[in-house]
Amino acid sequence: MRGQLNLNETKSNIRSIRFYDKVGEIIEGFDGDNFNDKFNNLVLYCFEQVPMTERSLEIVESRIKDKRGEYGKLCNQLNELETVIRRLNDLNLLAKTLSEQVKKIVETKV
Repeated sequence: MRGQLNLNETKSNIRSIRFYDKVGEIIEGFDGDNFNDKFNNLVLYCFEQVPMTERSLEIVESRIKDKRGEYGKLCNQLNELETVIRRLNDLNLLAKTLSEQVKKIVETKV
């Protein structure tokens, strides 16, 4: 039984319920020939869909966790690369400074 009622089954549970207008709108918007069918179909649909949705959610959450791990690793690599770039820039500046000092020394000796 997937969301639809077995029409051969008897309806042995009789209840009177009160509900909000919004709940009535939701029930009326569901598939069925009459209010009782719509209500039964809605309950059955939710009963079947919630476990499937929970499984899907677990899969998505697992993927998110994996992606966050990958993101963390990439952030660490980026930080390491930024550190290397800063050090290379520092070395470049030192090389320029050293080159200028060597030029001055050579110019004063000549």
